[in-house]
This record gives sequence, C-alpha cells and structure tokens, in this order.
Amino acid sequence: MYLAEDRILCFELVAKAQGSWVLKYVKSAVGETDVPDSLSEFIVQRRRWLNGSLFATVYALAHLPQMLRSGHGSIRKCILVAEALFNLFSVVFAWFGVGNYYLFFVILTTALEDPVFNIPFIRYVNSVTHFCYAATVASVFILAMGNKPKATKWKYKLMTILFSFLTTYMVACAVVCTVRVAKNIDDQLFVRMIVSVIATYGVYFASSFFALDPWHMFTSFIPYIILSPMYLNILTIYAFCNLDD
Repeated sequence: MYLAEDRILCFELVAKAQGSWVLKYVKSAVGETDVPDSLSEFIVQRRRWLNGSLFATVYALAHLPQMLRSGHGSIRKCILVAEALFNLFSVVFAWFGVGNYYLFFVILTTALEDPVFNIPFIRYVNSVTHFCYAATVASVFILAMGNKPKATKWKYKLMTILFSFLTTYMVACAVVCTVRVAKNIDDQLFVRMIVSVIATYGVYFASSFFALDPWHMFTSFIPYIILSPMYLNILTIYAFCNLDD
C-alpha cells in the first residue's frame, strides 16, 4: 500500500502506457471529512497529508519516463514535463523553507537597526526575538522526535502563540520599513519593496479573484499570515521528524 494512494492511482491513470486518460475537475462534487477540532489533531492530520504529498511528488518525478511512454500528444507531454520540473523546484524550496523563513525574519527585523530609524533599543529587542525564534524551532525538533501531540498539547500551543507574536513583530517591522522608504518615493529601494510585496501577496489576491472565490482573502488572510510560521515550522518538522509511528 502506497502513501497517498489516491494520488498514485491518478498518476498511474494519466501515465498509463499507450493511454491518454485525463483528469477533470468536477465543481459539483461534494466531499465530507472529519475536521480536526484541536491543534494536536490538526498536527497529526497534517503529518499524514504532508508525508503523502511528498511521497506522491517523489513518485511522480521518479516515474516521469512512464509519462513519456503514454499515448498523450507531444504538446501535453511537454506541459506535463514542465509541471514535473515545477514540482521538483517546489519540493527543493519547501525543504529549505524553515531556514529561509528564519533568514527572512532576521533580515527584516534587523533592518530597523539602521540609524535612520533612530530606535536605540531595537538591537536588544532583536537579540531576544532572534533567540526566541531559534530556540522555539529547536524545541519543535526535539518534541517532534518521539512525542505525540496529544501528550504535549500545552507545549505546542505555547510555541504556536510565540510564533504568532514573533510574526506580528515581523509584520510591524515591515510596515515601519515601508513607511520610512515611502517618504522618499523616488528611491529605488521603495520600488523594489513594492514590487516584492506585490509579487508575494498580490499573487494570492489575483489567484482568488481569477478563481471567483476571493472572500477568504478578506476573512482569513490576516490569521493565515500570523499563523504561517506554525504551518511552516511545527507542521513540517513534526511530519518529517516524528519517529513514533
């Protein structure tokens, strides 16, 4: 039995030798599931899903030649190969996501130590926040090795709250930097910052409007940003480091 057997089955159908099967999205389809009602249950659920997603991606990449032996047309095969390459880059970047997010946090908060902001105590605040972030990530690794979330509920809740406060601080630093740079609108730094913000968050809004489902951007976007380090750190680290199976 494979992990993510539903995805593997779909891949085998599309990649069937001399076949040209396609998968189509049925918008009228309805599915039911048991939604986790606690953080510990959510962590356990995401462990299954993240492991299954990684396995399905690696399986598809490893069996890419099988796709080329299918009966699909040349154009569709080229598109499928391009999609496989995109998935490969996505897996590589996701694997380094924990470190990349920490570097982004450090760089953005350290920017306020520039003399132009005239915040004399910010260096000490950053030292504390950087240490707290790194220590929390290390704690997640330790807890994920052999503990079940149900047995350490308050620890995971505490780390989630701490990550949320740290992200709120990081967002506040980003706002301060943007306001300061905006005072000199002709500065190339301001242009680059605006472009980076649009490239990062504008894509979310554009995709939602293109899908004709933009409402969650106004109801869930802020909570998602605040909880993003929990998704990235706690869920990912537990999924791939937990040894209690």
